[in-house]
Amino acid sequence: MVPTRLTELDSHGSVLFLGSGFSRNARNIQGKNLPTGGELKDRFAKLLGTAPDDYDLPTLADAVNAGPDVSLRDLLYETFTVKQLADGQKDVLGRPWMRILYDQLRRLHRTVLSSYRS
Repeated sequence: MVPTRLTELDSHGSVLFLGSGFSRNARNIQGKNLPTGGELKDRFAKLLGTAPDDYDLPTLADAVNAGPDVSLRDLLYETFTVKQLADGQKDVLGRPWMRILYDQLRRLHRTVLSSYRS
């Protein structure tokens, strides 16, 4: 039988894999929901005065970082520092999982490793 409720899972023997959408309902230190990748891309494009579809997210982030008007570090800190989790997030993360894997961390890890290898 496939579990249909969180309480029916054996979290002690389970690995929880989270995609980037899991963090969406968390609130940052500005009191806003964490953005999706598309929303972050839109924000960068707006800061640069360009259309979001003209460039990919890494290119826009590099351009924001190179510009003198906005601190990319501060913008990312304010955007992604979590102040409050949604109740559902607390319920899921409060279980004793064997391990938690988060897709964005894997991507970041790959990016950092590739920069050291090149």
